[in-house]
Amino acid sequence: MRSRSAVSRPLAVGAVLLAMAALGVAGYVSTQSAGSSSISTLPQPSSTSSSSATSSQPSASSPASSSATSAQITSTTSSSSSTSASSQSAAVPILDLVSEVNSHLANLSARNVNAIMTAYSSGAVVQWKGETLSPYGMAGTYNGAGSVRALYQGTIAQDQQLGLTAGAMNSSASSNGVTVIANVQVSGGGSSSMLGQFNITVSAQITYEFAAGAWSITQETWNFTKFHSQSTGGATTFPQWQITGPPLPQRYSESPFKNWVYFYGGAAAALGLTAYLASIPIIMLVRKRRIKTV
Repeated sequence: MRSRSAVSRPLAVGAVLLAMAALGVAGYVSTQSAGSSSISTLPQPSSTSSSSATSSQPSASSPASSSATSAQITSTTSSSSSTSASSQSAAVPILDLVSEVNSHLANLSARNVNAIMTAYSSGAVVQWKGETLSPYGMAGTYNGAGSVRALYQGTIAQDQQLGLTAGAMNSSASSNGVTVIANVQVSGGGSSSMLGQFNITVSAQITYEFAAGAWSITQETWNFTKFHSQSTGGATTFPQWQITGPPLPQRYSESPFKNWVYFYGGAAAALGLTAYLASIPIIMLVRKRRIKTV
């Protein structure tokens, strides 16, 4: 019995030690596995990170790429600008200058002021000049559509007949195509109650501009190189005067004094002259009485 107990005890101790050793080995293995797993989940400085960092740094080829991109943008902008310019040019209709000038002269010949004014812009400037025109009191610069209308109402609209034709013509245009200047020789003649039969020759310069979707005259200069008429009886510093007939509204002036002369000048002059002549015998009579008294 003693021998069996003696043998079983060492076996039991050995078994316990073996079990403990097995447990220790198992714990060690699981610890290593867990540590390995946790380390693998941490972000590591891999080759991908390195390449990202490298790509974020300016490389030797970056300036060239930037320049190429910039050049591409500039090219696109220039192309856009040129496209816009060409679109603008395409939007401006071609002016049939010969037709426009002939139509303008036809309206003047018809003495239709309303039709004449359709050719002008609101800020148009018309100038009539020339030594041959000076005796008739019509030379001047007329600014704005209102003044231009008054000019035609006081002159052309009062003619009994008028015919104007275009002769030699040349033209020039601005680079953007919105301004066209015509230089044209105009000749013609007519008749009026003031001047009788008359004929004229004019060197005209007419400036057309395209604005607000339409062509219109913005500036016009008529240089009268010849103006012959049967009479210059209407020549005066008061161009709104007329030889006969009642006062005409289209001949009214902006000057109150000129309007007063226009309305009452004739009567006032006649009355003044009559009063002066009547005062002469009265003055002589008064002087005689004074001499007798002395």
